[in-house]
Amino acid sequence: AKMRQGRRLVVMFAVHASSALRVFPVAEVEKSGAHARAVSALEGVFPEAELASRVELGRRAQGLVPGSILRPNDPEQDRTYGEFDIDSFAAILRAASGDLEEPLTLCDLGSGTGRLVVYAGLRYPDWRVRGIEVSEVLHREARDRGARAGLGSRVSFERRDALAQPPDLSDVDLLFVYATVFPCRYDPAYPYPVLDHRWTTALATALGPRTPDAPARVVTVDRALDPDAGFALVDLIPNLPNRETAGSTAYIHDFAPPNSPHAARPTLAAG
Repeated sequence: AKMRQGRRLVVMFAVHASSALRVFPVAEVEKSGAHARAVSALEGVFPEAELASRVELGRRAQGLVPGSILRPNDPEQDRTYGEFDIDSFAAILRAASGDLEEPLTLCDLGSGTGRLVVYAGLRYPDWRVRGIEVSEVLHREARDRGARAGLGSRVSFERRDALAQPPDLSDVDLLFVYATVFPCRYDPAYPYPVLDHRWTTALATALGPRTPDAPARVVTVDRALDPDAGFALVDLIPNLPNRETAGSTAYIHDFAPPNSPHAARPTLAAG
């Protein structure tokens, strides 16, 4: 994705000697008429009253029986169905795309029933939006609901196990991953949880070769990505409303080849 000129927001973390991580003190709530219209149209495709049935569909797709829960270290955790807050997602899209040249191609990796994909297609009529989901049950549901939204070929859904067979995301400008329950590691060298090696490798492989002047923008929720793999953390949105957690943090990265200056290890800035 090519970037527009201009800086973003508050300096909080130093990424390397010549750049810094900018932190959004609060999520900037989307108040545009386009957002309101998209949310209204989304309600017709994903009624809030059907949330419980969609969650139950997700549990069945995961092979869970009623009343069962997963242990925190269960390998199936990254297949947990969830519905991220739409206003928070809107704030993320606005922040992450603000300095990119439009129109963009957005991908939601782990798109479930397609709710965020459909919202993005409604909100940004010039964008192409892709959804990738491992579950056949949820993939069929996403295709059906996407067709109901009437967005045509701009919005597409693909069934794929991204860990076993990373998709081709070379055309993607902005990648979103709702990674709250994905496996991670805690390293004293980083001031945040880092997504585990399997997912980091799969994402880097999927995004393909990039140049430092045209990196891919990657947003992960509640897990950051390893800078040593080429993911430079450039922005941070803490305290995002999320009814499924006590609040979430969005980590906004630029992905460029690991030998580029973007890949330097971040450190906490002084005072």
